[in-house]
Amino acid sequence: MINAGRTVLRGLTWGHRRAINPLRASASAYARENPSIAVEWDVRSLEAFEHQALRDAVVGYDYVVFDHPFIGTIAQAGIFAPLDDILGAVPNGASAEQYAGPSLDTYRWKGKLWGAPVDAATMHAIGRPDLLAFPWPTKWDEVMSLAADLRRKGLWIGLANGDHHGFLFAGSLMYNAGAPWHRGDDPALDFNDAAFEAALERLMALRQFAHPDCEKWNSIRLHDAMTQVDDIAYCPGTYGYATYGEADFGARRLGFGPFPGTNSPFCAGTLIGGAAVGLTSHSTNVPAASAYLRHLIDPRVQIEIFGMNHGQPASAAAWEDKVLDARFNGYYAAVGPTLRAAGVRPRFAGFGLFERAAGKVTVRCTAGEISIRETVHQVSELAEKAIVGMTATV
Repeated sequence: MINAGRTVLRGLTWGHRRAINPLRASASAYARENPSIAVEWDVRSLEAFEHQALRDAVVGYDYVVFDHPFIGTIAQAGIFAPLDDILGAVPNGASAEQYAGPSLDTYRWKGKLWGAPVDAATMHAIGRPDLLAFPWPTKWDEVMSLAADLRRKGLWIGLANGDHHGFLFAGSLMYNAGAPWHRGDDPALDFNDAAFEAALERLMALRQFAHPDCEKWNSIRLHDAMTQVDDIAYCPGTYGYATYGEADFGARRLGFGPFPGTNSPFCAGTLIGGAAVGLTSHSTNVPAASAYLRHLIDPRVQIEIFGMNHGQPASAAAWEDKVLDARFNGYYAAVGPTLRAAGVRPRFAGFGLFERAAGKVTVRCTAGEISIRETVHQVSELAEKAIVGMTATV
């Protein structure tokens, strides 16, 4: 869009300071160097980020920030442009080694890149260092011992069981136990009912020590709760937000730790999250939009702008930066090994619908409304439908 002689590019991300602040700061920095370009960023909720139909979300935008399970749907629908040439124009911009863990490869589908990674995340432990002495658990048996000890002291375990987050926690336990949801390079769903049942049994055993409101919480709401009250000491696995370790949270700033799985290496197999910027088919100035995308993935921008504005960079260099690590209360050093060993969810068209539906069933299980056996049965039926070709509407 041309406005008063300037090209205006519009983007959409989710509404949290980790997401919006670094993007708006990057837009301001870019405008100072390129005064003929303005980039405006709008926000939507985390729930919309995770579930909103993308065909609706992209209308009127040059960029949409999204998560990798939607890649197959995006590619099928043609609503984003492949970014191989755009990222490849930056030194190592299309090289997986430039990004933290498997961040880049999560956005690669059928030989093409569909997102520019700007944010890296996975499930890992979070806790209150003022309530919980180090060292924290590194494996599941230690989690259960800690949980019982915390309850004796009047403290709770925190879990983000709301929406699809409990299902993804169970999925991380499955991956760690050697039962990933796809095999090798095959992107199709390979869902192991016995491994899911075992993961649910572990989750439900822990649930008895967890805060009563866990089914109301996604990852953001859990972080908010843990920094607002003083009776939730530890969560073994959720999609972590480094910004809750910043100094402005005062005495309640969070600390971070590895995912404590059941099988060695215990931190391995968490389901990677994070976010990438996609270039939509609605963009009316692809050269200008492409140039700003290249700006976003520059390691200097990732460290100096994203990292210094509450962001959680996807650059491998940022995750090794000691200044950033100190700023975020040791987040990058604590979580780095877990991220580097993270697993990738399937990405076929329709996987997002399966994940959403399976998440709703799992919430009913953790809330005590249905049994583990019934949960496995219902999710197994959903998996069968996905395997035979459940197709998303975006």
